[in-house]
Amino acid sequence: MNNVDSYIFCFNRKGFQKYHYLSSVFLSRICLCLCLTYCFMHTNRISNAATPEQISEALRLGVSWLVNQQENDGSWTAYAPVGTTGLGVAVLGHYAEEIGMRPNSMNYEYYHNINEGLYYILSQAYHDPENEHIWFGSSELEGACNYVPGTVLMAIAMSGKTNQPINTNNSSLNGLTYRETAQRIVNYLDYAQIRSGPGIGAWYYRPYIDNGDLSITGWVTLGLGYAFERLSIELPESLVENINASIDIMQQTDNPESWDYGGAGYSSAAIPPYSDWINVHKVGHLLYMMYLVGEENTSLRVLRSIGFLERHWYSPTSGLTGGEFDLGWRGLPPEVLPSYIATVTIMKGFIALNIHEITVEGARIDWYDDVSTVIVENQKPSGAWDQGGFPIQFETLSTIWALLTLLKAVPQPPQPSIMPNAFMPASNIQANQTFKPVFEFEVQEYSMKIFNRWGNKIFQSTDLDVGWDGNYNGNKAPAGGYVYKVNYVYYDGTRHEHTGIVMLIR
Repeated sequence: MNNVDSYIFCFNRKGFQKYHYLSSVFLSRICLCLCLTYCFMHTNRISNAATPEQISEALRLGVSWLVNQQENDGSWTAYAPVGTTGLGVAVLGHYAEEIGMRPNSMNYEYYHNINEGLYYILSQAYHDPENEHIWFGSSELEGACNYVPGTVLMAIAMSGKTNQPINTNNSSLNGLTYRETAQRIVNYLDYAQIRSGPGIGAWYYRPYIDNGDLSITGWVTLGLGYAFERLSIELPESLVENINASIDIMQQTDNPESWDYGGAGYSSAAIPPYSDWINVHKVGHLLYMMYLVGEENTSLRVLRSIGFLERHWYSPTSGLTGGEFDLGWRGLPPEVLPSYIATVTIMKGFIALNIHEITVEGARIDWYDDVSTVIVENQKPSGAWDQGGFPIQFETLSTIWALLTLLKAVPQPPQPSIMPNAFMPASNIQANQTFKPVFEFEVQEYSMKIFNRWGNKIFQSTDLDVGWDGNYNGNKAPAGGYVYKVNYVYYDGTRHEHTGIVMLIR
């Protein structure tokens, strides 16, 4: 094998692909270095991290248990059944993609469970066609439940039914597509957002109340992320600006030496705002809100909140009551169970901001290794999870949160499952000789363009099987970096673009 081949490799969300891109000698050296580094950098607390096989089995058991809890009407009954059902459908959609299936494929084992869940959700919707608002909870707008719309957006986005028309017993929605329905939910959320005062940019249990609630706001903003990333729905500029303003109020910044620095609490009605019930669960929500408004993971606001999580990472509590002595996520099993509502919010903030490691007690750790290990170790034989954080009485919800965490369920735009970072036309390995993406799911209207350093287009293909061979006008293009732009329509009908740099090696 050519030595240069040793440096050509690809990643996807599940790790290394099964391509022989690395020489055995080079691979052995990498493995040795990685093992030594891992042993040196990680504490004994996560030295036996859950394996991918263990995580996959935990997911299989958990999803099976969850499906068995679905009622005959398609719902999952817990707090706010429509909202819980939205989360249940989102789990099944993410799980489909995790195992390489399309959620809207009749070959997917839980295809009918997704459909029945959506049917229940939409049967509970209220629609104002004149103002193009859709909400849940009460036929009267002032009685709408703001815990629900965000999770419904998650369900619609992960169903794969974007451009399909709705056909339920709720005649007010029939004729709309799922995407149009999601757009009208976003319209309602824009209308219901608090516009001024200490609660600016947040949402409360009901509209028309100016008390910001970070817990509710966290689920609303996650749903808005799904609408934007997976359904290509543009968020109103004023809505995003108000969320941005709320972050400055929510984050505790008065004393850098205080335990709560970088943290966030529950309510804008507290004095000072959001200084009550502070825990890592709320900070996870806050980090995702930062991502939604376009924050970089190196910004001061992000670093403050990461610092809060790092300082309290090993706290043996679950945040049930909050405050300096009860703000953690891991608990101290079996006496104090972990909080899975906290693990899912930490996960969404870190994944969205592309944060894979944090520094805890002077050591760099892979936070997902730690979190997934705790989750796997505390799964019950039934496949479900009980949690120690708030709320403790809903087994279905704690199981959903644990599953979403293991699935790394965030609304990122769909990406090619394999996008090589380099290729070499003279390689002895055929797969390395051309550059092209590989998709896990079917795509339509595909095109790939390659540009040189001056921005000139030097290659274009609309055939997934035809990649760039490193030539331009019949001549070999010089070695170096080239910009690629891949456009495609995903299986659910949404349009996406993926841009990056590939190295041509001679």
